[in-house]
Amino acid sequence: MSWFSPRPPAPIDPGRLDAVLAQNIEAQRRAGDAADGVTQAAEESREHVEAVIAALKDRTAERLALQEARRAARERAAQERGIVTAVDDLLKLPSFGGSGERKS
Repeated sequence: MSWFSPRPPAPIDPGRLDAVLAQNIEAQRRAGDAADGVTQAAEESREHVEAVIAALKDRTAERLALQEARRAARERAAQERGIVTAVDDLLKLPSFGGSGERKS
């Protein structure tokens, strides 16, 4: 007996203790399952993000290659125009039978 409790404490019911322990174990299992679910979702999300990033990298590489091809085509066209202009200018020279007039 203690001063706060005039009666001795009642013995703990083993059935009730087992029930509380079973509830605790089940709650821990549910928490573990939830943690596994969150981990799996995060992994799937990471894989999805990695796939999206890879697709964006591929698309960017394709666009850069296309831009480079267009730039090279513009440069070739400019060079060809320059060659054509130079040939036209040469043909206008009197030594090639032209009048000697140049276009400005």
